[in-house]
Amino acid sequence: MPDWIEVSDNANAIFNVWTDGSDLRWAEQVWKIIEEGNLLAGDDLVSFTEARMYLATLAVIYHEFCGLAFDNGTPPSASELADELDLDRLSLGILAAEASEDEDWRDSGDDYELFELAAQAVSRSMRPYLYDCLFEFFKSDWAMFHSLYQSQNFTQVIPDEDKIADSGMTENASISPNILMAYQFLDARFTEQ
Repeated sequence: MPDWIEVSDNANAIFNVWTDGSDLRWAEQVWKIIEEGNLLAGDDLVSFTEARMYLATLAVIYHEFCGLAFDNGTPPSASELADELDLDRLSLGILAAEASEDEDWRDSGDDYELFELAAQAVSRSMRPYLYDCLFEFFKSDWAMFHSLYQSQNFTQVIPDEDKIADSGMTENASISPNILMAYQFLDARFTEQ
């Protein structure tokens, strides 16, 4: 099971929303939650590829959230991040076959298109597991939302109730359309945008 030190170089390459690195600090804390959530198992190449794909999926979710909440550009796709991480293609194919048994992989045009389809299928299958793992830790969508929202000025992954109140981000506050879309994305269990 890869720990943060084993994936930190990969994380540094794909968590790059904020120039001060606050998203990377947030990702490090969330990775510890994922480790404790038993999503990562094994020390073989397929398991290591799976762990790095969880990291890529977490990064895509983070980029999508920031795109919605802060109108922060177009998020990268899972296949772009998988390519950036230079994932083992055979291992990714094994994971894709497990994740999407009813997919007809023969329709892909070439090696890269097959890689894109595999990365998207694996990432899509990981989203509910990541949501469940994080929800188990945060205990509410609101606390999870606040952690993501405040990650631009990251200090801790668990939002302090007093800091939530001081930020003006309360459940009864008036909410901008962007914030509402970001919350709905989270409420929809990180469904792809």
